[in-house]
Amino acid sequence: MKITVGVVAHIASPRAQFLLEKTLNSLANMKPAEGVELKLIVLDNGSPSENRQIFRDRTGFEFARLESREIGAARDYLTRILAKDSEWCGFVDADIEVPEGWLQSLVKRIRDITSEGFSPSIIAAPIGAIASVNRPPRNETLFSDALDLFLGSNLGQLGSTQARQSKRAEKVSHLSACAVLYRHSALIDVGGFDPAFSFVCEDLELSYRLREKSRLFLLAEPVVTHRQDESEWPWMKRMFRYGWGQIEVMRKHRRHAFSAKILPPLAIIALAAALSASFEGKPQLLLLMLVAYFGLILVPLALRGFFGRRYNAPAMNGRILTTMRAMSLAIATHLAYGLGSFAGVLGLFRNESVIQRSDARSG
Repeated sequence: MKITVGVVAHIASPRAQFLLEKTLNSLANMKPAEGVELKLIVLDNGSPSENRQIFRDRTGFEFARLESREIGAARDYLTRILAKDSEWCGFVDADIEVPEGWLQSLVKRIRDITSEGFSPSIIAAPIGAIASVNRPPRNETLFSDALDLFLGSNLGQLGSTQARQSKRAEKVSHLSACAVLYRHSALIDVGGFDPAFSFVCEDLELSYRLREKSRLFLLAEPVVTHRQDESEWPWMKRMFRYGWGQIEVMRKHRRHAFSAKILPPLAIIALAAALSASFEGKPQLLLLMLVAYFGLILVPLALRGFFGRRYNAPAMNGRILTTMRAMSLAIATHLAYGLGSFAGVLGLFRNESVIQRSDARSG
């Protein structure tokens, strides 16, 4: 079995370099999977010239460069050119740490499913992709603990598998490309990644096309560590982009509009209407929204923080601080996500030249 695992990296800050080093260290320390011929690739997508030295200081990795910041184009280039001879093409984001047995576990699960009679040669829906859950690091910083608490809540990400608290392997509708293996032939068969998705949601859009012809699996173990941001402001900017990206997916796959992801732009419209009514002396709608939000999201989050065993520091003051920050993070996330999705509805921030290039390739 030939597997290529690629890291698409853009190094524009000391933190980005720090995270990439952790990612490469974890990949270098992976235990080999029996019968697997593994190739590790780092694809630099447009890093400033002064930050490129890190790409030359590693052994055991192949390096390539693409003069593009577009994540969809970078993943597609790695799939079609750098991994063209591989049976499986994997991606690990530059802010991910994989445990030693990550590749072993995914390969074993692929083989187990195949041996159970689900061979691609005898079934219409073979395995198209397989990944394991990812979570923020625990017990490192107050922000990461608060983020872990928030993402573990039922409404934390509106049905996303990005940080799903899964306890067993399951078939899912979409997978994040932050730590995943795709069957290479399945990727090519559906047309690969769409370069029109410049920064976010390229994996979600791909999942829609991939799921039409194959199955996607999410494993509960081993969990990969996702070191995303260190504070609320960069996290909010990331969530704004993801909200915007969800609308772009809806433009291409209309059935995505029937998912929970349509709620954020609708909530922003309702919030604007409630604020407008409040200024006119009718605060009832705003009060109703606040009570509903508090009861459905913040109260369950607080209960999980105060009484959960694995998310917070054992001391009560640690629990209180983590829970309060998780609650503020929930509010900030949903506001940024909603505003981003509303900007998507308005058609803002679209890269029309990339979209036209993508449409021309599809045609």
